Amino acid sequence: VTERPDQMTADSLKGIGVIVRNWNTFAKKNTVPDWPPAAREAFAAFVRSGGGFVGVHAGTSAFYDWPDAQKIFGATWANGKTRHNAPHTFLVTPEAVDHPLARGWKPFQTTDELWLDPGVHPDALVLAKADGQPVLVAGTFGKGRCTTVLMGHSAEFMRNPGFNSMLLRSVEWAATGTITGPDPAAAVNALRTWTHGQDRSPLMALEPMENTASPLAALLASDATADAKKFAIGQLAVKGTSAQVPALAALLPAPEFAAEAAGALGQIPGSESLAALRGAFAKAPPALAASILTALAPRRDA
Repeated sequence: VTERPDQMTADSLKGIGVIVRNWNTFAKKNTVPDWPPAAREAFAAFVRSGGGFVGVHAGTSAFYDWPDAQKIFGATWANGKTRHNAPHTFLVTPEAVDHPLARGWKPFQTTDELWLDPGVHPDALVLAKADGQPVLVAGTFGKGRCTTVLMGHSAEFMRNPGFNSMLLRSVEWAATGTITGPDPAAAVNALRTWTHGQDRSPLMALEPMENTASPLAALLASDATADAKKFAIGQLAVKGTSAQVPALAALLPAPEFAAEAAGALGQIPGSESLAALRGAFAKAPPALAASILTALAPRRDA
């Protein structure tokens, strides 16, 4: 991480796969209003030779006199044309669905500052829009892959799971040219130590993620915090299948988790969940028995 990109050299970029840029020349107190020729050449040569580039929000608003930078950026604030409205909620939808960054990617809703009429380089491909405005572009510069995310006005807005996914996919594609997608097991593992009052990013990342049912069930038998386990139970109520029924049923004797586990079992379709609830009911204390009946009743289990 550096706040002095003007000191960039070819040597400083050795071993780097992708540059993520959230630096511009707009700040009134910016002590680095420009880059010297050596830094400009090091940056352009890095991308031209295969290095990746990702711009975030106003991180591409600079160097209007430098054609190479404008091509690398793909999208920027066009002086005298671009403007923005107040932060509001909008739907982000993919455009070029055949591109690796957009392939298999689902629309998402977020709250952010939306740029109106940004300058898009003629060689850049618009991959996503919101309210008809470009919010994600991609292109190439020599052997380098370049993408810019025009959202991300504040840390609060960046916590949106859809934005997280867009940024992570952009970095991975710029660095490697491929998209492997998030690792469900790693995402669930990040939840293990979570407690109420901490940053909710691990929770928000898991909610839209697929293929997490198995690692979530494994977390229930681990040394994860009680708050993490309760969140996992809630996720399994929506994502769980018969394969996760034993892990939830094992929590029915535990007073701390019994009510949540019964509720989750009631949401999972199939005979296995019904059998687990009936089996626990015979020896359940009154409070748990009530929770089990509440779970069984909507299923009309005779």
